[in-house]
Amino acid sequence: MKKIDPKRIEILSQLIDLQKEKIKSEVIEAIKEDLYRDDIYDDVTNWLEVHDIDIKYIKFLMWGFEIVALDAEKIKVEYFADISYKVTIKIDDEETGIYDPEDRRMLYREVKKITIKDDNLRYSLLLSFDIVSEDEYNDYFEILQYNNGQSVELPLEDW
Repeated sequence: MKKIDPKRIEILSQLIDLQKEKIKSEVIEAIKEDLYRDDIYDDVTNWLEVHDIDIKYIKFLMWGFEIVALDAEKIKVEYFADISYKVTIKIDDEETGIYDPEDRRMLYREVKKITIKDDNLRYSLLLSFDIVSEDEYNDYFEILQYNNGQSVELPLEDW
């Protein structure tokens, strides 16, 4: 087995520390992108139309990283973050619905708000850093995959 140069690992730690705000920003933007998609709320809304999505907050609770692969030039890292978020959506209120026989569809007189909160979201990024040696490396990283290719999953609750 090839010995890992501890200087490369030290540089990796320094780069992650220097880039942590950019990495956090990437995670938050990816989560926002998922939370602003109407289709992730289908199970919560019983397939009713989502009129408005209001993200109240997205907070980092904890983060860390683990080396998942390395070769002579690159180090691949799984960056993970435990996230808390709260989002409120507005949907048609089923209790105020009436059927319009002419248009053959339901009409709703009112909307209601549903608040979804998750304090246990685990989100990950697969990152690649170019680190050949302590003298030859790049300051930037490449994102190879967001959250193992999965969208944010809403917590299972009785809405």
